[in-house]
Formats: sequence, C-alpha cells, structure tokens
Amino acid sequence: MAKFTYFLPQRLAEKIQPLDSVALISVAVPGEEVKLKEGWKYLLLIRFHDTDLQESPWTYFDEEMARRIILFVDNVLDKVDTIVVHCQAGMSRSAAISTFLKDMYKLQVPHWIKVVHCQDASAMNRLVY
Repeated sequence: MAKFTYFLPQRLAEKIQPLDSVALISVAVPGEEVKLKEGWKYLLLIRFHDTDLQESPWTYFDEEMARRIILFVDNVLDKVDTIVVHCQAGMSRSAAISTFLKDMYKLQVPHWIKVVHCQDASAMNRLVY
C-alpha cells in the first residue's frame, strides 16, 4: 500500500532508476521530450502547460487529466510504496498533484526527501489543486 508521495524537478526525475515499488507521474509541456530511464512499471504521462489560466493556445489542466491521475493512483495504490510526481521545475504542477495525493490518499512525504529537494508547495499551480 502506498505510503509516500513527493515531487521533483524533471532533471532529478530523469536520474531515478525505475523500481517496482515506485510509481511515477511525469508532467511536461505538450511536445516536450522527457528522458526518463527505461523500465518504469507504473508510469503515467500527463502533458499540459504550467498555467493557471484557461486560455488558448495553452493546454491547461482539465477534468479528464484529473480523472486519469485518480484512475492511475487507484490502480497502483496497493502495488507500490511511493508515488513520485515530476514537472519541469518541480514546484508548480508536480507540487499541486503531490499535495492532492497527500490530502486525498493520506500519503506522507518521506523524511529523507526533504534533504534532497524542498517540498514547499506554496508555488503550486492552483488550477490543478
């Protein structure tokens, strides 16, 4: 059963070795290449711009993306220990999703991650959560 969630910038997520006990939600701008390590068993790719305005020409976070995240988490919750979320800077989109997971699924931030990467969600994207 998943116990932990945390968010990271893309540059750190690209260095993580896939583990069967970790699920990854990869958030990036549409069309942006993300160079994740091969072998992720539980991986969700979500693509939207880091904006909290629902205006064209941007792809913004919507209810369908929220449903995809919830369905993914519901499917992996009893299969992994940790759900990692990344976006480009690791402070807006990923922070919002990880904060939602903490609130909705009662997950915690592992103590050790606070040493590696600040888990301050004050800049999270408010359209996401």
